[in-house]
Amino acid sequence: MDGVTDKEKRDLCAAAAHGTRPLRLIVIIMGSVFVSEALVMFLLYLLPPLPIHLEAVLDAFLLSILCFPILYMLLFRPMILQMEERERAARELQKGREELERRIDERTRELVAANESLEAEANERRRLYEEQKRLIEKTERVNSELRDLLHAASHDLKTPVRGISQLAQWIIEDYGDKLDEEGRRQLDLLLKRTRRIHDLIDGILQYSRAGRTTKGHVERVDTLKMVEEVVGAISPPAGIRFDIHGNLPAVRMDPTQLKLVLQHLTSNAVRFMDKTSGVVEIGCKERNGVREFYIRDNGPGIEERHTERIFHIFQTLNTHEEHKGSGIGLTIVKKIVEQNGGRVRVESKVGEGTTFYFSLPGTEPATSRAKDRTMALV
Repeated sequence: MDGVTDKEKRDLCAAAAHGTRPLRLIVIIMGSVFVSEALVMFLLYLLPPLPIHLEAVLDAFLLSILCFPILYMLLFRPMILQMEERERAARELQKGREELERRIDERTRELVAANESLEAEANERRRLYEEQKRLIEKTERVNSELRDLLHAASHDLKTPVRGISQLAQWIIEDYGDKLDEEGRRQLDLLLKRTRRIHDLIDGILQYSRAGRTTKGHVERVDTLKMVEEVVGAISPPAGIRFDIHGNLPAVRMDPTQLKLVLQHLTSNAVRFMDKTSGVVEIGCKERNGVREFYIRDNGPGIEERHTERIFHIFQTLNTHEEHKGSGIGLTIVKKIVEQNGGRVRVESKVGEGTTFYFSLPGTEPATSRAKDRTMALV
């Protein structure tokens, strides 16, 4: 039976099912009986006379010879094929069950290994998280100690610097007429240097304060009112005009920090102004869906290669002693803005001026437009 294809088996089963109809089976049996009787009569004609019982045996023998192959093909062979098909299906089912069990075992082992790996990874991540948490706490503690030390040292340094400045001023006032031109120049240089040291100490104090979190002091700040207050407190040379656009939106943040940002940016615009008719413009506009405050001046400008350097601590570009800043102001601006989730950038052209932009997430939409203001500082 191994040489019989599945298609032939199906065809034989179908033929058997078709041939086993009662009418066809009766016709086949009747035909077999007719042929058997014809052969018996022919053999009796050829053979000598036989007893009745031998004729009956011969008749039954011929009939069985004719009917057996037909009955086998129509009845027994389909049953045998069906049994073999069932055995084959059972073997394939058993083979599939064994393969399925093998795959289940293999997949189970893979899942167990993956689960062990994930558990080990989770444990490692928990360990790293605890280590990171410990390092962050240690860093915050060290930074807090450093800020406290910096704050205390800055306060302690102010006293001797102030004493040196006062002593130099007294020498100039009391003995200025007894000194020659070189002596007076040296004392004047000493006063400028002590003022610069004093400014540096103030800058360090502001920088240390900017590093302290002030989330508890967040409130709604009227930016226009604060800008007017900051500009009004500046004492620049004559001839500088401030144009303040009235559509400045309110901001939700620590007002002290916002005031520091505005003070440093506006004082820088005034300090480094190189024109007799200086203009400083303050406003707010939207860029790529983000509201940005800007402070624009028509001063000397900054070379593009220095636009990142100016935000580094103790970095200043002007070499003139009377214009030199502490190099901390823009560092404080960048630190405050980024601590509050914002961004600061600068655009500048040499000889045309500089514009500082800064964005703050707490900026509210501008609901109304106040009247623009022009403030001339004389």
